[in-house]
Amino acid sequence: MKKFILEYVNIIGYVITGLIFSLAVFILFINFYHYKEVAITYNKGDSYMNTYNKSKETIQSIKNDLSVYDPNAYHGGADNTTLMQIHGRLNLCVSAFENSKVNDILQKQVVGIKDVYSFSTLYQSEILNDCVVMQIYSINGSNIPSYNAIKPYIDLDVKSLLSDLNYTKKNLQNNSSYQFTSDFDRVNVFDITRDSYTNIEASYNRSLELVKLLSQWFKNTVQGGV
Repeated sequence: MKKFILEYVNIIGYVITGLIFSLAVFILFINFYHYKEVAITYNKGDSYMNTYNKSKETIQSIKNDLSVYDPNAYHGGADNTTLMQIHGRLNLCVSAFENSKVNDILQKQVVGIKDVYSFSTLYQSEILNDCVVMQIYSINGSNIPSYNAIKPYIDLDVKSLLSDLNYTKKNLQNNSSYQFTSDFDRVNVFDITRDSYTNIEASYNRSLELVKLLSQWFKNTVQGGV
């Protein structure tokens, strides 16, 4: 009787093992199809370098604006200590844009949904966090009246940039289900890839323009405004 029970238990064990193995194979199988799904790409067209080249021009323009200031030679009406602090923050933003791995994705003509998700993650970490939040949002220009006049609009723009990216990332994450690929899935993933990339690129451009707006204000302040 004992031997019979042991054999019966072994049979149940084999059945359970077989079911688990079958489930594992099935999961691997649908993951393969999911990989095919997310491999769909978006071709940005012949003008794919426009954004990258324009961003380089804008960064150089920002650097030119900042170059008018020499803290040791400044004798204008604005508080020099405050100008030094803002100058340093804007330079850190320039470094964030110049050194960001986002540039590698901007230079790609063809991107997949994995590239787009990397784009959103890198943009959030290296541009939004390191520049827009840590530097721009933290500027204290209390000793410069003209800055206090524009700060509410800057803060509002920062919050809008953060909100836009959160929406785009959620859209990417919510459409990463594991399933067999259909024509509808292919079209849907292509649309998500294209639209998400376009949204992040637009947000990137807005972030850079925000820094440019501040560099122009900074230049005008140094050269005579308060």
